[in-house]
Amino acid sequence: MGIILENVNFFILLIADLLIYQHVMGKRIAKYHFLTFPLVLRLLFLVLPPVAYFATFLFLPIYSVVRNWGQLNKSMALFYGLFPVIIEDLFSRYYQFFLFPFLGIEETHFTILIFSICGRILGVLTYFALVKLLRIDFQSYHIGLNPQRVKLPLVVIDIAMIIYFVILQVFLLGDKRYPIFVTYRGYLVTLYVVSILVLLSYTNANLNDKLKMELLEQKDNQLKSLEQYSQQIEDLYQEVRSFRHNYVNVLTSLKVGIDKKDIGAIEEVYRKVLGESGRSIQDSKFDFTRLSLIKDTAIKSILSAKIIDAESKNIDISIEVTSRIDNFPIKTLDLVVILSVLLDNAIEASLFAKQPQIIIAILEENNQVLIVIENSTLDEQVSITNLY
Repeated sequence: MGIILENVNFFILLIADLLIYQHVMGKRIAKYHFLTFPLVLRLLFLVLPPVAYFATFLFLPIYSVVRNWGQLNKSMALFYGLFPVIIEDLFSRYYQFFLFPFLGIEETHFTILIFSICGRILGVLTYFALVKLLRIDFQSYHIGLNPQRVKLPLVVIDIAMIIYFVILQVFLLGDKRYPIFVTYRGYLVTLYVVSILVLLSYTNANLNDKLKMELLEQKDNQLKSLEQYSQQIEDLYQEVRSFRHNYVNVLTSLKVGIDKKDIGAIEEVYRKVLGESGRSIQDSKFDFTRLSLIKDTAIKSILSAKIIDAESKNIDISIEVTSRIDNFPIKTLDLVVILSVLLDNAIEASLFAKQPQIIIAILEENNQVLIVIENSTLDEQVSITNLY
């Protein structure tokens, strides 16, 4: 019976770690991993018990770093791997140290295993309950815990979790020789439980405030872009009215030439007036009317702002939107950031070209939206090897 409970306890431990990791990362883990990981590590105990013991605690951090290689910073990937292991261990040990002893049940090998299993289950339930109670959004952690923003705190948190693991192993290995280590272990768990709860609450509130500020800033920028867009449309309207007024005068001039059957006068009017008007109506600023086919105001705003910016720097810019586009298959904020970066790069690169030019094309094909941005450069061909 004891062997069965030990195996159940072991499997629950690893499944709990994987469940928390899956929740924190916001990415699903293949279902078979919930069986293969515990099974492989359990079999490793039969061959190399010491290695298997430490592998039980280190497999998830290693798995996190390897899985997110090239996608997340190493310190960030390590945080996501260490956090589930530490949080599960803290909550389960807290129940074993402080709650179960109050029940007055005699401690035997059997009852200790039962307490351990119950502690792990309650630990996982406590984690999810606290996350819901404190309204912790780990999606905001993915953005806010960017090492470029909080590099030092992130490294400190990783080191603190590693220190907990090391000190805990010292207390576990030496508690038979030094019984006081059991008490110290309880103090360590209490300290880290309180610290983790404070850290989660503070970090979550801080990150949410940062994201709200960024969102407000983005909305302000969007409003400014819309104002610029509206002003540009108003200028276009005034120019079209002026063109219509001049067009009447041109027709009058042509009528005089036609009445006199003066071909030379008609050619002169066409060459001096209509030819110039044709070039004017083809000016890139009339491309603004094509933005009306884009229904997302945020995307329309960033495009209009960048077009105005390019024109102010004497860059020949044109935009082509082939059909009405109601939705983009990507989050608006992400697309705004991507377009902003790409268009800024295009404007910067085209300034060095002999003929500064940018072409933007937005096409919808087979329920997919294609965005193409081309720009002239100083060099005829640009090496992309440094991008990879």
